[in-house]
Amino acid sequence: MIIMTSTKLLLLVTCCSILVSLPQPALAATVQSPNCHIHGDPDVYGPGIRYGFYLQWAAILIFQFFVPSHADTIRPASAITVLAVYINTFRNFFHDSLVAIDWPMLWYLTAILVVWNLPSSMNALARTGGSLFVVMIILSVYYLASPWVIFRAWDFGIQHHCVVKSFFFVPISSTAHGWGHIPQSWLELGRRHRRGVGLGRHLGAVDVGDVVGQGLC
Repeated sequence: MIIMTSTKLLLLVTCCSILVSLPQPALAATVQSPNCHIHGDPDVYGPGIRYGFYLQWAAILIFQFFVPSHADTIRPASAITVLAVYINTFRNFFHDSLVAIDWPMLWYLTAILVVWNLPSSMNALARTGGSLFVVMIILSVYYLASPWVIFRAWDFGIQHHCVVKSFFFVPISSTAHGWGHIPQSWLELGRRHRRGVGLGRHLGAVDVGDVVGQGLC
């Protein structure tokens, strides 16, 4: 039986992750009408891709349960896989990928799954070494990039004659206008509960309560 050292295992996972991110961007299309083709990134939300990631993380959890002493090896290995997914996703942003759909789904493939690799006790935390630092750096990529994605890249891949909505408390059209898509949902909630209008006026987002939520449909 061949026993791989921690360094060799980490190197193998790194090479495989790089190779995964090298193929040319591909697109998945959903046809709403003869004139409306919604493109997306199959590397993010294709069922086979998602199941593969979920099974991978299940294998990681089982591995850590039976061999906890090697958690420092498998943790950065999984973080490198997450980094490869981020690189592929950002690259596809500029190849007609529908960011408004891809970005929320990316959270379930990466950020939420990395949480399961965090230490669950003080003793495990003391033995993490630099692996926990690597995981936190990779995890921060999603949250640090979110403001740019939401306010700058949200329109990437959108065809204005197609109806595409994302749900954030309320359905928000991907072609909504205003000073931001998420803040608009907050204002829409405020209009419904008669609390957010005053805040919107204070921030200069709205002038009249009747226009709160304008552009959400």
